[in-house]
Amino acid sequence: MKDGLEVTWGSGSPNAWRVLLAAEMKNIPYTSKLIEFSGDDIKKPDFLAINPRGKVPVIRDGNYSLYESLAIMAYLERRNPKPARPSSFVIGLDTPSRRVSIKSTQTKGAS
Repeated sequence: MKDGLEVTWGSGSPNAWRVLLAAEMKNIPYTSKLIEFSGDDIKKPDFLAINPRGKVPVIRDGNYSLYESLAIMAYLERRNPKPARPSSFVIGLDTPSRRVSIKSTQTKGAS
């Protein structure tokens, strides 16, 4: 295993997305390893060796492996405790003008 964080995930897994989003928001560099659910990737011995439950997400950080999305997120927070980077998606969502815009959009079709 090479040094650095590796995130093993599968498309369509909200728990895996949670981990990927946390790593992105914390600006933690990682290597992405996408596995296919339609194949037997999650049943292969090398995958079961790092997660006997055969589920995603799984991270490997050097020789350390961890599964379960909430445990992984806690690990990422301890590994990189600095605040998450600002996102253009989040910035400005709670301004008075934005609240008015959201409210007016919601009430347009209500009549």
